[in-house]
Amino acid sequence: MIWRGLLKIEAVLEEVDRLLPSDPATAQRILHDHFGKEDQREVAERAALRDQAQTNRSAAEELRRRLREDLEVWQAIRKHSRKNAADPTAAQALSNLGKWESETRTELAQVDVLIRKLKA
Repeated sequence: MIWRGLLKIEAVLEEVDRLLPSDPATAQRILHDHFGKEDQREVAERAALRDQAQTNRSAAEELRRRLREDLEVWQAIRKHSRKNAADPTAAQALSNLGKWESETRTELAQVDVLIRKLKA
């Protein structure tokens, strides 16, 4: 499932790269459409998982799986952004990715501790 998500993201990014020089507005719309829709649903699901994870090991493990998936996505986007480092938006993306990756690693460590407590 993770790889399918990464392939989809890479396909979106490739389409954006293709359109960016000739039609930047459409490229931005594609990014917003793809990530905006996913984001709203995912935010709600993760909030519920975070609440449930406090007492439910399965929810905590699902949250951990999603956080690990996030790290893989950040790495894929980082790789893509480095290929386009001359683009000013790529430089900003690399900066944001570092912050998001750090936040994700911190939350992942907290979830790992929680899972160990729930196993006891």
